[in-house]
Amino acid sequence: QAEKVVAHAKKHRFSVNCLGDVFDTFSNDEKTILQGSKLIQECELTLAGNHDVSNKIGDIGSLKMLEELEEVYVKVLISPDPGKPYFACKRLGCVMAYAIPHCLTQEIFVESVKLACAKASEGEDSNILLLHCNVGDGIVGNVEDGGSSLWLTEELQELTLTCFEKILVGHEHLPRQLHQGRLVVLGNTFPVSY
Repeated sequence: QAEKVVAHAKKHRFSVNCLGDVFDTFSNDEKTILQGSKLIQECELTLAGNHDVSNKIGDIGSLKMLEELEEVYVKVLISPDPGKPYFACKRLGCVMAYAIPHCLTQEIFVESVKLACAKASEGEDSNILLLHCNVGDGIVGNVEDGGSSLWLTEELQELTLTCFEKILVGHEHLPRQLHQGRLVVLGNTFPVSY
C-alpha cells in the first residue's frame, strides 16, 4: 500500500514524507528492512515514530541502522540524544518544515515543540509542523511503566497554531482534521503515515 501512495504522490509532484513508524517493530528481518529502505529513499523526510525507536538509550533498531546508510541518512530524522529536546528544519518546496521525531517522554516532547515554535516565529517563511504523536488530552504513560504516548494537548495545539500554518500528525490510525483543517491527523490503517 505504501508503494502505491508514493507512486501517486510522485506522479502528481507532491512532497512525500513519512511521519513515523516505517516499521511495525523496533527490530526487523532483512526483507522488512530492505522494504523500509526502499520507502525511505522515496521520501524527502522520514520521522522516527514510537515503533522505530526504543526507550532504552543506546539500542540500535532497524531505522537507526538505515540512518547509517549513505543514501538514506539525510532523509531520516531520529533525535541524536533522546534524553534532550530536539527538532529539525528542512525546506520542502515553498515551505519550511519543522519536524519532531518521537521523544522519550512527554516533557521532552513539550520542550521540543516550544523550541520549534520559538524558531519558527523568528522567520518569515510559510511554516508547517510535522509530528508523530496523539492529538488531544490523553493519559501520559511513564517510560518506566512501558508507556511512551506523546500528546499534542489542547494547550500545545493553541501554541503551535500561532506559529505554524499547518500541522501534520502521524501516529493515530483514524484520519481527522481540526481547527478548520489546519491540524491534520493523517491516519492510516497501517502504522505508517505519509
